[in-house]
Formats: sequence, C-alpha cells, structure tokens
Amino acid sequence: MNIKITKILTTLFLFMVSAHFVFAQTIAGGDTYSVAICSDSTVRSWGNNSVGNLGDGTTTQRLNPVSVLNLTGIIDVSACQNDHTLALKSDGTLWAWGYNGFGELGDSTLVDRYFPGLVLGINSVTAIHASRNAHSLAIRTDSTLWSWGRNNYGQLGDGTIISSIYPHQVAGLSGIVAVSAGQWCTVALKSDGTVWAWGRNDYGQLGNGTLNDSYVPVQVSSITGIIAVYCGNNFTIALKNDNTVWGWGSNSFGQLGDGTTNDASVPVQAIGLNGVTAIAAGADYSLSLKTDSTLWACGRNAYGEYANGTTVQSLSPVSTGVSGVIKIAAGDSHTLFVKSDSTLWTVGYNSNGQLGDGTTTDNIIPAQVQGLCQILTGIGEKENHNPIVVNIYPNPSSNKLYLQSDEKIINLKCMNYLGQVANVKLENNSINISSLPNGLYFLNLISHSGKSTTHKFIKE
Repeated sequence: MNIKITKILTTLFLFMVSAHFVFAQTIAGGDTYSVAICSDSTVRSWGNNSVGNLGDGTTTQRLNPVSVLNLTGIIDVSACQNDHTLALKSDGTLWAWGYNGFGELGDSTLVDRYFPGLVLGINSVTAIHASRNAHSLAIRTDSTLWSWGRNNYGQLGDGTIISSIYPHQVAGLSGIVAVSAGQWCTVALKSDGTVWAWGRNDYGQLGNGTLNDSYVPVQVSSITGIIAVYCGNNFTIALKNDNTVWGWGSNSFGQLGDGTTNDASVPVQAIGLNGVTAIAAGADYSLSLKTDSTLWACGRNAYGEYANGTTVQSLSPVSTGVSGVIKIAAGDSHTLFVKSDSTLWTVGYNSNGQLGDGTTTDNIIPAQVQGLCQILTGIGEKENHNPIVVNIYPNPSSNKLYLQSDEKIINLKCMNYLGQVANVKLENNSINISSLPNGLYFLNLISHSGKSTTHKFIKE
C-alpha cells in the first residue's frame, strides 16, 4: 500500500493565542447563536435555535447555555451564519446538526437535525469549518480538503454549481492546513504559505485581481508566508508569519483595516497593526489578538462588536481596551473572547440571546457568560516561526509512526487533546504508539539545533 507522507508546518496548522499555539477553535459564533467546548470536551450552545442548531433536541430559543446532546470528546467546533453546526471528535469523526436545506450536514439527506449526527463518508478529520452560508469543509490527515452543501457559486470547488449532500474531495489541492469560507466563497491555506480561493468574486473576495467567479481554486495574488485565514461575509483577512494582517474583498465598513472603504481585489495591509497572533471576522468587521493579549478591531460596530463601549466605527484597527484575552471568535454581529482564567465573555448584537446573558438586549460592554462551564482552552507550545520540517507517516496509524527529517531529532513530547502527556519514546526514527488509546494526539519534536515543530496524528 502506498503511503502518502503528510507535511505540516506547525505555524500553518495551528490557531495561535498570545505567544502560544492552540490546536482547536473551542468557541464559535453563528449568525445569532454561540457554541463553546467545555474543559471536559462536551459542548454548550445558546441563542437562536429555529432549526435545531443548538443541538439540544429542540427548536427552543435559549438565553443561557444548554448542553448539546450525546456529544463527548469534542476538540473543535464551527458555527454557520445560516444555522448549522459542526463538531470534531478526538477520534477524527465529524458530527453536524441544524439546518440541512442544501445537504450541509453531510448525512445524505436534506432533513434538518435537532441533535448531532455523524457526517458520512469522511474520517481522519483534523480541521473543520462551517461556512457563512450553508456549506461545510473539512481537512483530513493527508492534508486534502473536502466540501459539501450549497454550491450556487462554485464554493465547493468541484468545477460545478451543483450542491452536494455528501463530502467529496476538492480536486487539484494538496497540503491544505487551514480553511475558511464566506457567504459564497471558500479560502484555503497551503503548507507553503500560499492562499487559494474559489466561488463568488463580486467584491474581489478571491483576491486574484479580478471580479470573475471561479468554480475551481485560484491562487490569491501577491501574498505568501500566510499562517492563518478567516472569512467574513464577502471578505477575507490573513495573518502573515511576520504578525501583520492583510485583507481583500468587500470593505464597505473598513473591515480590511487599510484606512479606506474601497473594496480590494488583491491583498492590502491593515495599517498600524503588528504583533498579531490570532484573527477572526464577523459579517462586516475584523478582530485581531496581539502578543500582549489585547484585542483590536476595525469595520462595522453598529452593535458594539468592538467591545470598547461605543458604536463608533473605525476604518483602521483600534484597541478595544480589552486585555488578558487568549481566544477570539465572532458571530455575524457579536464578539466572543476567552480570558486567561478560561471564562467566556460576549458583546454586541443579542436579538436571540446569543450573548448568553439571559436577555435579548444588545450590549456594548463585554459581560461574562453565566452558567457556563470552564472553557477548553486547548494545548500549546511556544510560538516558532522557524520550525524544523518533519514528515511523519503513516497517519493515521495503529502501531508505529516513522519520522523523516533533515535534522536529528533529540527530544519529543506527545500529548492528547486535553494536554495530558502520553508516554512514548523515539527509537531509530520511529515511535511505538500501540499502547496509546485511540484518538487525536499532538507530537512536539525538537532537533539538535533547537528548532521544533508539532504534528497532529490519529491513533486508530
């Protein structure tokens, strides 16, 4: 059997928080609902529930967090503006619930689901994203990208405009390490730091210098060294390995942060913003988290999304005055952030109780979500912009992992998704993992020159 070696650079594979990497998005905002993973890897949700998108078995709106039914071992969540939710388990399986009008739940039906169901035809998943309008995306351990759901503008990347009720691989793409999606387009990040996009392009959201739609992936122009991407409605922001932020697409509210309201069909740099380690985007605004754990924002602020106590809009990034932040996320018009004490705070639009404060009153001052578990903050290693490149294979594996590297590996640490250290040893460029329980693990490797990298692998 041919084994395809997976190459994944740590900085391209992980979300970053402060001066650390974390391995999962443990909070997420939909249009008018919110989702969070607890420290015990169960899931809570609150807000609008009109199509069962809270996963509690009902369609009852919830003003405070409720438990998602029958779901444990969750390490990643993503919430769609169009009200479907995805959750990734530590065993690499993918689960979905909520609206299913275009097959975005991936269960081969068009029936809405009020509780989690298994996405069919895909396993060994390492990253997920629910788009802003009814399509779903997943990256597998072999760094291939898979898509399903709505496809009216070619956002599935399969060369057609035919929706799909089951996952299929996006052809012509390999080495994918991150993915995000706006209303009608998809953006993917490759391990070489290049960005690729497809779907609708009426605002230049494909970033290739044109306004022409594309049903297949095209490369975003004039930008490399990217380590994270995030889509708003019709725009994309990207984080470079020099900790600067770039954006393209719609800019009607200044969400690109370049000091103008001019749309951009090629990437432009957000002015006065550096030292950024994580990014997020709402419908028409952008968020950045800096190394000093402060939160910055630009774009629309009609409901107090900036968390700075005002509704004043800025065309360039401004400090919100919020500090001590380690994770950020955004819904359509509400902001979520986790503080260093693992508490979750929300601010902004609250029409359906998506702030989780027991009311439907908008709030321009951040407030802690009440009645919520301690948030799973993820596990991490120190940021490293010059990692060693290591190949690990096979992945998934039931017995041994083999390593290939240009540098000698002198130390390693293996952790499960909760950060608990697993006892494994490196012997003759291989690691015996047969004694580990099945699930998702993170392997941190250090070379003789002091360089390091971290890979995900699945024990099956």
